[in-house]
Order: sequence, then C-alpha cells, then structure tokens
Amino acid sequence: MIWEQRWGGPWRSSVAYASSSAGSCKFVVLPGSADCGTSGLGGNMLVLGGDYSFSKRTALYAVYAKLSNGNSSIYRNPLNVGQGTIAAGTDITHYGIGIRHDF
Repeated sequence: MIWEQRWGGPWRSSVAYASSSAGSCKFVVLPGSADCGTSGLGGNMLVLGGDYSFSKRTALYAVYAKLSNGNSSIYRNPLNVGQGTIAAGTDITHYGIGIRHDF
C-alpha cells in the first residue's frame, strides 16, 4: 500500500506499507502428509517520507524505513542485501536525507 499527498505549496509526504504473513506448509510423506511450523515467519515494513521543493526540479527530502522481522524470519531491504548474514528476527531501521535534482 502506498499513499502520497501534496499539501499545497512546496510540501509533499508519502507512506508505504508492506507485510508478509507466516503462511502455512505441509510435509508430503507417503502415504500421507504432516503439518510443519511457520510460526515467526511473518514480517512488515513501513516507510515514511517527505520532501520540500525549492523549484520544479530541486527538492530536499527525508526518509525513515523500519523493517520488522518475525522471530524466525530474515527479510531484507535493498540497502542491506549483500552486506553479510543477519540473524533471524533482526529488525532493520534506515534513515536518509538528501537533495534531489531532476535534469
């Protein structure tokens, strides 16, 4: 889910939310099946952002992102992929501030 709002003048804000449930599974064992556990495999991510436009092409922005892993899940976001192993259940928080200029 993504929501973006211009507040008149130079201000704009946005919110994004994503979630994943723990799901379910079954082991297929002949001649039947057995349940398996997915407890703690859920996760969610919330991103809050805002910017202030100085002109049509230049803006100052700030972003906050929180990724919450269930106690057995290891979800990642693009900023920490390839940065080694993280423990299951680790929550990830990022902050950012910058200037955007469109050419």
